Amino acid sequence: MLDLEAVKGLVITEDGNYYPFGKQQKINQRPLTSDNYHDTAFQKDIIPQKWFQKRNYNFNIHHMYYHTIRLSSEGLIFIFHDIIPPNNPIYIIQTTTSLTNQQKEFFKKYYQYFKELFNKPNTIIEATAYNPNYSLAWHSYIKDLDKFYELLNINKTYKKII
Repeated sequence: MLDLEAVKGLVITEDGNYYPFGKQQKINQRPLTSDNYHDTAFQKDIIPQKWFQKRNYNFNIHHMYYHTIRLSSEGLIFIFHDIIPPNNPIYIIQTTTSLTNQQKEFFKKYYQYFKELFNKPNTIIEATAYNPNYSLAWHSYIKDLDKFYELLNINKTYKKII
């Protein structure tokens, strides 16, 4: 079951499968562990997986954000979750403009979930897309889920996922 509030992020592959990584820390949690940081959680939870290893991607710089533009341009979708103090959840979506049908189905299936999640009080969403040549597709972040779906030609499903 998809639970973005519990993790640091998701990777959605071209086949529409999703892979969570890390654990979202609780407010004022101390000490933090490697599971509570995007970089270390990604290296621990995603890089060793067979589907990622098959990409033959050289992940030699430890800051994953350096890699996400290229990986998004090449077809992976990232949804990052964090908390901006004092308690403002932020979700950052980095995607390709060339979504597969399976990735569109993923977004279609979870539209209502995302809509409810992103409409919670004080929640921020910032989405951006990359072209296959690694350039930005839009001039600024998209801060509206419906606009994001519209720009990527994704159909919506209006039903709760149980």
